[in-house]
Amino acid sequence: MSGYDGTTYRLEDGVSLLRDGAEGFFSHVGGYDALGPERRSLAVDRVRDIVIDHPAATLALIAGVAGLAGVFLRRLG
Repeated sequence: MSGYDGTTYRLEDGVSLLRDGAEGFFSHVGGYDALGPERRSLAVDRVRDIVIDHPAATLALIAGVAGLAGVFLRRLG
């Protein structure tokens, strides 16, 4: 007899290093309460969800903003 009992095991949806990192980052933002979801800022909660769901788009946006900031700072100096 085999030890297989027919049970399928899955990871909990949304558990990952990226989600843990985003939770840690956003815990330092004002208006974000990890233990009280009803007291969270809606805008911060939406940004956290976008960071978790679309990491490539988030990195592209950050790179674009950093590039524009670099161009702006170069013109000032």
